[in-house]
Amino acid sequence: MLFEAVQGLKITPDGIYVDVTFGGGGHSKEIISQLSADGRLFAFDQDVDSKKNLIDDRRFFFINSNFKHLK
Repeated sequence: MLFEAVQGLKITPDGIYVDVTFGGGGHSKEIISQLSADGRLFAFDQDVDSKKNLIDDRRFFFINSNFKHLK
């Protein structure tokens, strides 16, 4: 269901996206694979284990917090 979910986003390569439940990072990895150098992905997760799955990419920004703080 990963590809169906991401396909539904109709990603614009230079867009800004937010993954509010980063977890294992699968959806984020698929989203970032479709972004251009100008695209951005912000990911939220408060689970300590999620840090093991961070994506090493300058377009990726991890927020170690609950997404309820998203403004």
